[in-house]
Amino acid sequence: MKKLDVRVYNLINILHDKEIMAELTREKQMEELTCGEKLVDIKSTKATELDVYKVKRLTAELINHLENKK
Repeated sequence: MKKLDVRVYNLINILHDKEIMAELTREKQMEELTCGEKLVDIKSTKATELDVYKVKRLTAELINHLENKK
């Protein structure tokens, strides 16, 4: 896998982890991610600030990569 492919795969895994997404939702009070999407509120407490950072960073990197390919 290319480096970007691994990052995209990791981002997809994080976005599909309901516990992480629930924590992102609650911690950030429905704050918009870099992609502008809002999160669905689900009750959970297992995500960390590092998870929040990873989602935002990976999303930003993916968007930048896609914009550079245009």
